[in-house]
Amino acid sequence: MAASAGMLDKATLTLGDNRRVDLSHTVIFLTSNLGGSEISELMSGGMGFVQPKDKPVTGLDLKVERAAVEAARRKFSPEFMNRLDKVVVFHPCGGITWNKFWRSSWLRSSSEYSKLPRDNFSFG
Repeated sequence: MAASAGMLDKATLTLGDNRRVDLSHTVIFLTSNLGGSEISELMSGGMGFVQPKDKPVTGLDLKVERAAVEAARRKFSPEFMNRLDKVVVFHPCGGITWNKFWRSSWLRSSSEYSKLPRDNFSFG
C-alpha cells in the first residue's frame, strides 16, 4: 500500500532503474471483491426461510454500496481511503443482464449465432 499511496500523493512512479513515470494525467482503477460475502447475503437472501423474493428491495442499492465501502474501510487505512477521489460500487448482474451480454458479446462473432433459438435461451 505504501507504493500506491506514493503514486497517489506525488503522481509519479519510480521504476527499478530510478526512472520516473509521470502519472499526473492518469486514471487509476483499483478493484476488489471486498464485501463480496456481505453483498451476496444481501442479494440472495441468505440461509433460512427468508427467500430473495421475500426480502424488501427498497434501499437495496444503498445497502450494497454501504457494505462495499465499509468493507474497504475495514481493510484499508483512513489515510489511503482519503486519497481516493471516487469509490464506485458495481452491482451484481442478474440472469437477464448476463443473457444480453452473452448474446451480444460472445455469440455475435459466432457463425452459430443465427442457428440459436431466439426464445428460452438462458445463462446459468
